[in-house]
Amino acid sequence: MKTIISIIRSCVILCHIFFVCAISVMVGNTNSARASTDDNGAIGHDTTFTQNTATHNIATKALYLELLGSAGVYAFCYDTPVTQGINLRVGFSGWYLNQGIRSGQLTLLMAPVMLVHTIGTTHQMEIGVGIVPYYINGMPDTFGRSSFLGGFSAIPPVSAYPVNERISAFRISNAIGVLGYRYMPSDHGVMWKISLMPVFVDKSLRPYLSIGVGYAW
Repeated sequence: MKTIISIIRSCVILCHIFFVCAISVMVGNTNSARASTDDNGAIGHDTTFTQNTATHNIATKALYLELLGSAGVYAFCYDTPVTQGINLRVGFSGWYLNQGIRSGQLTLLMAPVMLVHTIGTTHQMEIGVGIVPYYINGMPDTFGRSSFLGGFSAIPPVSAYPVNERISAFRISNAIGVLGYRYMPSDHGVMWKISLMPVFVDKSLRPYLSIGVGYAW
């Protein structure tokens, strides 16, 4: 019952975020189009040609730092288009924890991979899904299992790893999603994004609010 309630709440949040992002994208792109039209009218250029040129000048690739997103606390992400309106997003995040003499070191490496559909030009709405392949090595004790696996990242699920058993494994987590807004500059410059990232883990759907800042070209 708790799982159903959690899913319903997450769906409501997703719907709110969707409408907010959609309105932001439409308003932003409408204002950009109006500004372009006004400028073209002043100098006598063809409006359609200028708008198409401006569209092609929007940055399409990005390298940025993501916080509280697809890999937990942080991830370095690279975003590039693979076809019209579809982007491939790959990231990397790593954690190292020294649990003391008895249990030793615990290492977790994560590489989130997503396909993201973008709508808009400078002001974009993004909707996507993906997975998080990860590698874990070590023997989590009580401290490591709670603070490392549970506190630093929702991926992998805490329940998947017993206490005081040495593990070394490459696995793929459950699905993750993204629904949000991002700003992409003309030509190149600073980009930023804010999004809701639902993660299905431990038999529940957990929505995380993620932010990202980086460079686009």
